[in-house]
Amino acid sequence: MLGINIIRQGTIGVKEFLGKFIGTIGAGFHLTLPFLTKVKIVDVQPQTKDSNFFVITNDNVTAKINQTHVYRVDAKNVSKFVYGVDKPDHFIGQRIEA
Repeated sequence: MLGINIIRQGTIGVKEFLGKFIGTIGAGFHLTLPFLTKVKIVDVQPQTKDSNFFVITNDNVTAKINQTHVYRVDAKNVSKFVYGVDKPDHFIGQRIEA
């Protein structure tokens, strides 16, 4: 019996066999072994994250700054993103505030 994985356009699947990284799979229809092979799907399309913060100028005026950051996961380094970052949204939020 085989498992069916459908990877949509703009996403990449990170394939694990018994918990060990064995490669990435692109868009399309893929057959895997259930319970032994696991596929994590990562969106590699551009994402946006908004941030707002207040600053005080030299003349003691408070100004609100709105920022919009556009980022994407590099398709060649998807495994580094999946295994190198515990909470991707939190990590990206920290990088924006720095």
